[in-house]
Amino acid sequence: MQVNYLIKLLLSLCSLCLYSQIDREDLEITSNKVFYDPKNEIIYLETDVSIISEDLNIKSNSAKIFLKSEIIEFSGEPASIEIFFPEQIKGSAENIVFNPTRNIKLLGNAILLTDELNLNSDEITYSISTK
Repeated sequence: MQVNYLIKLLLSLCSLCLYSQIDREDLEITSNKVFYDPKNEIIYLETDVSIISEDLNIKSNSAKIFLKSEIIEFSGEPASIEIFFPEQIKGSAENIVFNPTRNIKLLGNAILLTDELNLNSDEITYSISTK
């Protein structure tokens, strides 16, 4: 019951911060463990984390969603992210920090692929288009 409530809360809040085209019905979040810290307004997702929508696909071992700053941090071996709008971006790294309105930071064995780029580095920061 608590997990369902947290997932519904997450869907409501996350749909506001991810691209405006994503709505509650479109966003699917799965995780084996969910914890909400109301004091700091952080949602923790652990074990087999997946955040999927029409425009976004995130897979990781764990994730933290900072509701105040609208940032998602996730980690894995590797963690991966795919964005399909406003441009197609694929990335993977040990740690990823995703700010939907600004950028993606890939940290540790980072790989970033776009239509024009194929980057490999220990750290990559990519500004997201606001078309």
